[in-house]
Amino acid sequence: MIALYQPGVKGHGYAALAKRFKIAVSSIRDWVAQKDKLRTMINTTEKRIHVRRRLDGGERKTKLHKLEEALVSWIDGKNKLGLRVLDQYIQAKARSLHNSEELDQSQDELAIDFAASSEWLSRFKSRNKLVSRRETSSRVLPADDRAITDHFRHRVADLIQKHGIKAENVLNMDQVPRYFETEGHSTIIKKVSKNVMLRKGGSSY
Repeated sequence: MIALYQPGVKGHGYAALAKRFKIAVSSIRDWVAQKDKLRTMINTTEKRIHVRRRLDGGERKTKLHKLEEALVSWIDGKNKLGLRVLDQYIQAKARSLHNSEELDQSQDELAIDFAASSEWLSRFKSRNKLVSRRETSSRVLPADDRAITDHFRHRVADLIQKHGIKAENVLNMDQVPRYFETEGHSTIIKKVSKNVMLRKGGSSY
C-alpha cells in the first residue's frame, strides 16, 4: 500500500488511499514517513502479518480507556431503548465525558488534548465493531389502538369545554407526528446485532 502513494498523482494521495483501504489518513501518513523502517522489518524474521501492528500508529490502541468504555455503554443503552445514535451524537457525548468529572480518569487521560475528531471516531468504531445499520422492523399499531384514540378524543373535548376554547381557535395538528419522523432510518450499533429497532415519533401515542 505504501508503494502506491505518489504525491501529486490523482488517486494515489493520502486521502484516496485512506478511502480505498478504509484506514485513517494519519496512519498512512505515519507509515509513509516510516517506509525505511518498514523495509528493514520486512527484511528481518518478522512475518508480514505483524508488520502493521509493529509500526507506530498501526493498530493504534486507545489511551482513553475509561472514556471509550463509558461511551460504548452509553451507545448500548441507547440501542436497547430504540433511540437513534449518529456519528455526531457519539462525538458530542465523547467530548462531554472527557470534560466532565463523571469518569475517574487518570491524570494522563485528562492531559490528552481530545477533540473527538472524525479520525478518532473512525478508529473508535473499528475498535468496538460499531457500524451504521438501517432499521429492520416496522412499527405496528397496538391492539388497543381504538381505545387509545377514543380516550384522546374525549380528553381533547373535555379540555375545550373546561377552558372555554372557541371552535375557531381549535387547529388540526395531525401532521406534527410526520414532522418528527423525517429523520433518517439508520443508527450506530454493534456489528453482531441482526435486528435494528428504532422508536418512532408517533409510537408514544
